[in-house]
Amino acid sequence: MTCFYTAYGLMIRSSVCLPELEPLPGPVAADVIDLVIDVDQGSLDKYTSSMEFIQITPDEVRLTCSGVGAFLVRQGREVIVTLVPDHDQAALRMLITGIVLAIVLVQRGRMVLHASAVAINGSAIIFLGNKGAGKSVMAGSLHRHGHRMLADDTTVVKLDSVSLMVYSSPPRFKLWPDAIEALGRDSDTLPRLHPDLEKRSLQITHDGTTAMFSLDRLYVLAEGPEPRVVKLSAAAAFIEIVRHTYASRWMTTPDPDHFQQCAALTNRVEVYRLERPRQFTALPAVIQLLEEVHALDFCK
Repeated sequence: MTCFYTAYGLMIRSSVCLPELEPLPGPVAADVIDLVIDVDQGSLDKYTSSMEFIQITPDEVRLTCSGVGAFLVRQGREVIVTLVPDHDQAALRMLITGIVLAIVLVQRGRMVLHASAVAINGSAIIFLGNKGAGKSVMAGSLHRHGHRMLADDTTVVKLDSVSLMVYSSPPRFKLWPDAIEALGRDSDTLPRLHPDLEKRSLQITHDGTTAMFSLDRLYVLAEGPEPRVVKLSAAAAFIEIVRHTYASRWMTTPDPDHFQQCAALTNRVEVYRLERPRQFTALPAVIQLLEEVHALDFCK
């Protein structure tokens, strides 16, 4: 079965059904398709590693995942999936709509951040941080307080001479069980991201994945004795933006265009360090601080 979707401004033809994406009403002409996702009819033995990048070049990325299969991503235009027998369908969809689409967008020269994002008062804020820094928990907490979730783990910014916008992504949080419990949900009722992982998928609903929101500011998550925000210098902001891009993980050689893109984002948006205790009990105070800061910005 062939399905048609739109995501991040791309027209997608896929041999894998991806209900997390915004469907197109009917078949799309081949000459306007931006990305083709096909399944190789061959099969593979099961992989032992949960995730492994086995080849990275400027034009191609190959990765494998146990229980799912292998993915070849070419030039931001083609994804070829080879599946293991009895593959996990939910994990397959999660990988395609997550890391695989991120690779596609990086290959197409997009600004893709390892970050989560929400909308407050109609504008987007982005949370940057290392693995385990609490990006998803911050976005999930704000969503619980009535703010729209835009992206979790992978945030795509449209950066051009006219606008600075954040795309909505598939409405799903990826959270550890203790974080889910802190957000008032029962983790035992939620599916795992992968059979070998305890991390769960928390599906939410919003108005679709094609909306975009103007970017207000970025926050770099850090630990501190009490909630506060500290504005970063331009030099510090540039470093944080570069190191939290997906492209910086996969570049085999320095890319001047990528660094120029990071510099342009640094020049057009304020970047702050958000310090807070790492206990879940501190979340209400952090949310209150952010709501107060952005209420003041909205009134200006």
